Amino acid sequence: MPRCGFKQQAFLTTCYKAFKRASSSKKKCVRMTTRAHGSQKENKVFTYYDNAAVSYKIQKPVRVVFDLDCLLISDICPVNSDFRDIDKILLNIGEESVVESCGYYFYLYNGWKELLKYVMELSDNNLLFFSSGAQERNEDIIPKMLARVLERDPTEYMRDHVKIFSRHHTIDTTMLSEAEGRKLQPVGMYGQKKKDLTVLATAEEMKYTLLIDDDESYAVTGQEKNLLRVDGQSAAMYLENCIKMSSNHEDLLRKAIENEVDALYTLNKLFYAAGVLRDVCEKYSRVDRDLVDIVWDDHGFNCSDNKSKSASYKLLRRFELFQSGLELLKEINSDVCFLLPPRRT
Repeated sequence: MPRCGFKQQAFLTTCYKAFKRASSSKKKCVRMTTRAHGSQKENKVFTYYDNAAVSYKIQKPVRVVFDLDCLLISDICPVNSDFRDIDKILLNIGEESVVESCGYYFYLYNGWKELLKYVMELSDNNLLFFSSGAQERNEDIIPKMLARVLERDPTEYMRDHVKIFSRHHTIDTTMLSEAEGRKLQPVGMYGQKKKDLTVLATAEEMKYTLLIDDDESYAVTGQEKNLLRVDGQSAAMYLENCIKMSSNHEDLLRKAIENEVDALYTLNKLFYAAGVLRDVCEKYSRVDRDLVDIVWDDHGFNCSDNKSKSASYKLLRRFELFQSGLELLKEINSDVCFLLPPRRT
């Protein structure tokens, strides 16, 4: 099995230091080191308070589109089912991590609220959602989620800043001729339904619009660079026994990394998304390049052949980006931490 290398050990050390810092004081000062042109480095100091985020706004436009299922939410069970483990799940992860919508309980992924707040900062408070789920479900669950983010009635905010695209906005390629359907299929990204981002972005906006999704098959030919792909597994099976990381879980985290335990990456997938956004936006802010080109060069999910696709899946397990995303979201909420697989995994 793969072993934990020097870099991963360094990230672990950073993780534990960050955990200790998060509980030390209410006022926090973060020194961020960013690489300027050439080899020189520039230090910037940001001050923030619990429940008050640093300003992450950059002087360039950014548009982020969120998928829902297996990204921000994961269905657990019908509300009226005899699923006996729901009480154990609620006890383990907390009721604040579960929302009811259209007769189902849904898990809200670790870090979801903080990631939305970060993107709101980046994008002038605008939020975009594109889910292949039913319109009724999407338009019911998103306001419930945003009410928790805003801590108030989200109606006015949604009217001015939120757009929701659902199943009926996707393209069903089975309804097209074979030739027309083939034109929409990028190499290695075949899928029945497609999310054509031109329904929500102009040609100019496409240069800085990213779709965060767990499934590359929704990508349309020519829009591969717009995809920020994350782990695609559901977290539901881990919710009853996952562990909220504390300072005495060093060995458990190390073993999960060494053995590449799926649950670690699935439970914490939004930290990866935050880490990628942090990385690309830092570069985007200082170079004259389109955001999607920066994403493609460093984090692109390339399926042009089997070798490229295998390498792309490995990109989704770069622990340094999970750690970077965790550190970023801790600036918004110091209580955020890794969820770890149970000891028996």
